[in-house]
Amino acid sequence: MTKEQYKVRTILGILAESPMTLRLSVFLLNMLFLAWAAAGSEGEPPSSPGSDPDQRPNVILVMTDDQGYGDIGFHGNPVLKTPNLDRLAAESLRLTNFHVDSTCAPTRAALMTGRYSCRTGVWHTIMGRSILRGDEVTMAEYFVRAGYATGMFGKWHLGDNAGYRPLDRGFSHALWHGGGGIGQTPDYWGNTYFSPTLRNNGPWKPSQGYCTDVFFEAAQAFVTE
Repeated sequence: MTKEQYKVRTILGILAESPMTLRLSVFLLNMLFLAWAAAGSEGEPPSSPGSDPDQRPNVILVMTDDQGYGDIGFHGNPVLKTPNLDRLAAESLRLTNFHVDSTCAPTRAALMTGRYSCRTGVWHTIMGRSILRGDEVTMAEYFVRAGYATGMFGKWHLGDNAGYRPLDRGFSHALWHGGGGIGQTPDYWGNTYFSPTLRNNGPWKPSQGYCTDVFFEAAQAFVTE
């Protein structure tokens, strides 16, 4: 897909996982989810009814970890300067009535499924309580049915084993770390934020650079391709 083939219209959702905290996470990017209107194998639009890529928006959703609603300039913070996020918000569709769980994995489960997190089997971040039930249908799966190419970059934390990974839940491309954070027990042994070893469509592969840059560059490459 090229810029000449399709219009690029984006919907950006910025969703804070823990609205009561004002602590900014060093690892800003939590999950970058992309759903891109895809062409068929011969450059033709997908065959789904009403799925003309020229008429459908591309979707970019950035989910940050431990960021409060008031932690960006666009929401009126007088101290923190976030010009790039402010510009994205100004150019995007704003969804102003979001409600989140108190921790990351339950919020992500609710966002991915559109269902109350406890119904999905995710109500905590440890001891197996962050694994999204296998019979849940994710947002990514719905996008795929509508003819979109889907990508996920960053933190998944809804299951690390086969059947529960991003690639098993509707994402055609995924670059992610294990567990709930780089360096945690389910992650690659000895991982750090700098040049981490990440799961790239399944296998562990080394990367170069700061982790947030690695994820964003991979997302940009996904959009370009």
